[in-house]
Amino acid sequence: MPKKDKNITPSVTQKLQSLGYKVADWDDSQTETKWTTEINQFLALFNSLDEEKAVVIVSSSSKKINNLLRSVDSQKRPVLLSALMICLHRVKPNSENYMNDFPDHYKTYQPTTIINNVLDTVKRVLKVEGIPDEKLTACRPYLAY
Repeated sequence: MPKKDKNITPSVTQKLQSLGYKVADWDDSQTETKWTTEINQFLALFNSLDEEKAVVIVSSSSKKINNLLRSVDSQKRPVLLSALMICLHRVKPNSENYMNDFPDHYKTYQPTTIINNVLDTVKRVLKVEGIPDEKLTACRPYLAY
């Protein structure tokens, strides 16, 4: 494989090295296979995914959820579903020491308790995940039930 242009490649090499890749002496044949390994792991996930089964499950769930939420305005339904999925998201250990216990307890909650906790849980989960405050503020009108 031909050598790279040494005027451009040093900055690219430095960036790759800062990301943890081992780039050796401008020669692609010497490059560590970390990237290739990551790609293969990513593809293995999709190769092992049974798409037909996943489609059947999603379709079935969609129909059930749609029927359960018929009384909710069709414009608010996707927002509500997204908020509930965010509430079920398990956050990683974080500097805020916030642990989302919603996924562990929602089955014991009364509907009014869920409604009262959705906005706060969504805001806290998104904040821990690094979503800017402006976007969190923008959620409020859509999640006020």
